[in-house]
Amino acid sequence: MKTTLVERTDRGAGETAMIIRRALRYMAPFRGELAVKMGLLVFSLLPMLVLPWPIRIVIDHVIGDTPIGAPIRPFPFFMRPVVDALVGASRETILLVAVSIEAFLLFGIGAFGTGGRERDTSEAYLSSGQDVATRTENEASAGFSLIGGLIGWFDFRWTMRLTQKLNHHYRTALFEKLQRLPLRTFDDERIGDAVYRVMYDTPAITNVSYRVLLTPVGAPMAILLTVSVLASVYGFESPVVLLAMGFLPAVLVATSPFAGIVRRTAAESRQAGAVTTSTVEEGMHNILAVQSLGGEARERGRFDRDSEDSFWRYRRNFGIGLFAILSAGLLGVALVAPVFLYVGDEIIDGRLSVGDIGVMIPSFAMVATASVDLGALWIQVQESSTGLGR
Repeated sequence: MKTTLVERTDRGAGETAMIIRRALRYMAPFRGELAVKMGLLVFSLLPMLVLPWPIRIVIDHVIGDTPIGAPIRPFPFFMRPVVDALVGASRETILLVAVSIEAFLLFGIGAFGTGGRERDTSEAYLSSGQDVATRTENEASAGFSLIGGLIGWFDFRWTMRLTQKLNHHYRTALFEKLQRLPLRTFDDERIGDAVYRVMYDTPAITNVSYRVLLTPVGAPMAILLTVSVLASVYGFESPVVLLAMGFLPAVLVATSPFAGIVRRTAAESRQAGAVTTSTVEEGMHNILAVQSLGGEARERGRFDRDSEDSFWRYRRNFGIGLFAILSAGLLGVALVAPVFLYVGDEIIDGRLSVGDIGVMIPSFAMVATASVDLGALWIQVQESSTGLGR
């Protein structure tokens, strides 16, 4: 019976889900390390809840004229001991305490602002090209953390080592299975394709494992914590909370139609990359024959054609993913604009203070970001699922 390496681009959603579930079994030997990573992820969310409130203190009670003992809106429970202790204090003392809190957070989590570009994160990646093969080195040793500082550095190092262990384990298991295949399989198939599967398809497990296992934990936790704090101060009926939560269905609706085409184009991109790798392997294997027969120009042209096709197919896959993101972004704009209008009107009417901008906008961004991560989870694993399928 002839044994061939499976080559498909028409996998459906159900089969893709089964492939992902099978791939997650390779995380089993590292469940302890993964539990630590999850713990670090959840812990990193807690300081982010504190970040906006010292800014509100400075805006309202140092720059503004609002007495710290009589704010327009109350402070959350974790800030009340600090606020109660500052009642009657001078503006200089209030400023010193607020700056000290932020300095402590800067040292511990590397954050000195309220989100986005002002928040320091920990990650490290090498420069890579615009195809699958040149990006896999980063995926095979990916390290990241939501925060910076000392805690973020530890989280980054822990994640990087976990990634390397996972990829080594996965590659080793695959290579052992390839060694047990009948020799006629490698006579029928191109050796470069097997090399591509072991070296470049396997790191796809990194993206899938972290997104599927960490996002359903971290994103809902971030939403729950942030919404709870906002609701304790501004009420559950606040449009800011409802609009931020609206990002989840918006992203899900906007990106889901693209899942199938992302899978197909990603599979074609990886197949084209495998062809390029096979061309290189065959050219090097037959280098003496090629040189003796004067076939260098022909082989170079063959490689150029395969390489160009590989880059084109990768760019097409990237472009489709970018279009899906832009489609979700258009819906996001429709949710962001009312937030600024609402906060502005509330400040003008005196129901919110100017300092509340420093709390509500970053909190909205945090809930929206977590909702986007959760809503886009399915489409974010599509490209990597094709590598696992191969």
